[in-house]
Amino acid sequence: MIKRQHSPSFKFKVVMESFQRDTTVKQVSDYFGVRATLIHTWRKRFRETGPELFIQKVRGNTRQAEQTSVGELERIIGNLTVENQILKKVSVSI
Repeated sequence: MIKRQHSPSFKFKVVMESFQRDTTVKQVSDYFGVRATLIHTWRKRFRETGPELFIQKVRGNTRQAEQTSVGELERIIGNLTVENQILKKVSVSI
């Protein structure tokens, strides 16, 4: 069986849904495709730690990916700036 890692936002959504009065943990389990025991574990940890449970941990790879994406965005902005300047020159000459 493949072990899935769920995002903090997904865990939060599941836990909040499981706390609703009109739903059972079994219903939430079936709806989200998560085992009921896992939902009970998340609920217990939520009661003990509160929202800190759902704060995503920053890993070295994540930070490197963010830096890469920032560099990519800067490159795109540079290209768009050059294209914008070219288009302004062309529109003035028309």
